[in-house]
Amino acid sequence: MLKAEDVRLVTLVENTSPNRGLLGEHGLSILVQANGFNVLVDTGAGPHAVGRNAAALGVCLQDVDRIVLSHGHYDHTGGLAEVLSVIRKEVDIIAHPAVWEQKGSSRAPDDFKYAGIPFRRDELERLGA
Repeated sequence: MLKAEDVRLVTLVENTSPNRGLLGEHGLSILVQANGFNVLVDTGAGPHAVGRNAAALGVCLQDVDRIVLSHGHYDHTGGLAEVLSVIRKEVDIIAHPAVWEQKGSSRAPDDFKYAGIPFRRDELERLGA
């Protein structure tokens, strides 16, 4: 049985950053480590924060075994291509099939702003997804 003390959560990206040297951005990325297994939950909004913060915290992204996407908005998926480029191996991505559906917001019918995953599936598969 897995005990709480055997699980380590490392917040790689969130909205604020109280520590110098870490980037904060709108979005989320958390590394879950348990029993020698590393699961990256979400990848933040952009291409820089996850990698930079992981390096600053001594986290090797190449050790990631799986990636879980909580949902398909850009602020949870925007760093995915960069993370895959750093991992440099095939990695399973676990997500609801609706992750690929168009997402966005609008204040008026002609004011739609796309807010979904900023990559095509085939593009991510070429990077090892």
